[in-house]
Amino acid sequence: MKIRRKHKYIIFKIDTDTEAIVIEKTGAKKATLEEFKASLPFSECRYCVYEHEYTTHDGRPTDKIFFMSWMPNNATPYGKMAYAEAKGVIRGLLDGVFDSSVTALEQIEVAFGITEDEGEESDGDPDDW
Repeated sequence: MKIRRKHKYIIFKIDTDTEAIVIEKTGAKKATLEEFKASLPFSECRYCVYEHEYTTHDGRPTDKIFFMSWMPNNATPYGKMAYAEAKGVIRGLLDGVFDSSVTALEQIEVAFGITEDEGEESDGDPDDW
């Protein structure tokens, strides 16, 4: 994702038969944050990688890549434990990404540092808040 940049997001799941971490879904390069949020299951845990593109204050286009642990409040305790246990494995393979854990859809923008400022997306700099 970091080198080729073919996908806006990748959603991973733990295969219950093999206990391997596999790709469940990918988002096209033009996919939106709303499409990403709609792709997350309501009551099952997942790992996600999301590329957030934005414009800096001086007008340069840039991006950040986020790793997110999706663990909704209504997921089963077994699912939460399995994903918490395996997080270190997948996280160790992803260098240079920002890490976040989210339990509700409303928390995604906050975890990614995305704010709306006069129609432009912010880079998540605390000075913007």
